[in-house]
Amino acid sequence: MRQVQDNAVSAPSRSRDRANRHADILDKALELFSQRGFAQVSMRDLGASLGIGAGSLYHHVDSKDALLQELIEDLYSELLANAGQVQRDMQAPAARLHALVDAHLDLHRTMATHFQLAEQDFHYLDDRYRDSILALRQRYEGYFLMPLGQLADGAGELALRSVARGMVSLLNQLPARFLPEQCSPSLLREMALGALQGAIAPSRLG
Repeated sequence: MRQVQDNAVSAPSRSRDRANRHADILDKALELFSQRGFAQVSMRDLGASLGIGAGSLYHHVDSKDALLQELIEDLYSELLANAGQVQRDMQAPAARLHALVDAHLDLHRTMATHFQLAEQDFHYLDDRYRDSILALRQRYEGYFLMPLGQLADGAGELALRSVARGMVSLLNQLPARFLPEQCSPSLLREMALGALQGAIAPSRLG
């Protein structure tokens, strides 16, 4: 009986240990990719920084590409969750676009490094990893399409998709273009909304 109880207790404990180890690996990968660039970090470098061999690292992750994919997917999962909440809370198209911009820029405060990887290192991924992230990004861009369509009179779907794609790229990159002391959050917001006004009827954006 004691052996059965020990096994019952140890299984969840092992699962937590694996989850904690995976989280540690992700955190260290995020740090190293940000500091050195994805291409300059090897699995041996990552393992050494964690105090484990590269061979042992493969017991926890499939590859360096898989780590980068997971980090970028974490970003888009957060963006999608925020966009879903905005859609539930905001009915007016202009208010929804304002809230989407605000939520996106606000996420830079806690996930700035994830944005850096998404924009600078995404191209290193092979097709299978890249396609899964593109699918998430396109889902996110979709949250911009309905309010854009309501505000941009007579714009076709291709044009609207182009605007949404460009807007997400701008929002991903904008804060990184300035030192914190050079650009306040309110100014970043005005710049993003100003770019959006250039693509739709300005008087209707508010």
